[in-house]
Amino acid sequence: MPASAATKNLAFGKGPCKKGKAQRRKRRFEKKANSGSNDPLEVAQVSRNPELDELRRKMAENISQMPATEVFVPRARLREFCEIIGETNPVYRDAGEARRRGFEEVPVPESYFLTLITPLSHELFSRGVGLLLSPSVKGVIHTSSAIEFHRPLYCETPYRLVLGLSSLVRKRGNMGSYLVGTFPHKVLDARGDLVAVDSHVFFLRES
Repeated sequence: MPASAATKNLAFGKGPCKKGKAQRRKRRFEKKANSGSNDPLEVAQVSRNPELDELRRKMAENISQMPATEVFVPRARLREFCEIIGETNPVYRDAGEARRRGFEEVPVPESYFLTLITPLSHELFSRGVGLLLSPSVKGVIHTSSAIEFHRPLYCETPYRLVLGLSSLVRKRGNMGSYLVGTFPHKVLDARGDLVAVDSHVFFLRES
């Protein structure tokens, strides 16, 4: 083998021994998956479930038909919020100070974001997903959320909140079967551009 090829294989961990081990692991994985493994991560990767696909399709359709929620944050309301939580940064209280720091308006802090999207989560389970799953789901647990800002969110500016569904998988554990759904809560500006997204993950315990 030329020296350059040997160096390349070693650099990326592709020597003959490692490659053989990877192939054996792959065969064991496929054998276990085909034998009906209950490992949720493995099952999710190798199996297709028409019933779950249909549920995912119906859920996405229900969510897409929910009207967008209009939101508007007055400066006075944000000042009250800052007083409650003890936020003293003047950029969240004074428009002049915000502009001096390069903002177009008083920016909305991440800590206020939950106040904006809470009504959207309520709509998600009371009208959207809740009506669809009420016969088969006996419990809901919120497990995590992650906020990503694409641009600043401002006071005195109209926005629209829109729900989405990015993933839905079924897992099984000692307590039975449950669905894991990821629902992005999107904030759009007047032009329809994405300003921020808060992706919430819920465990839906199946009956």
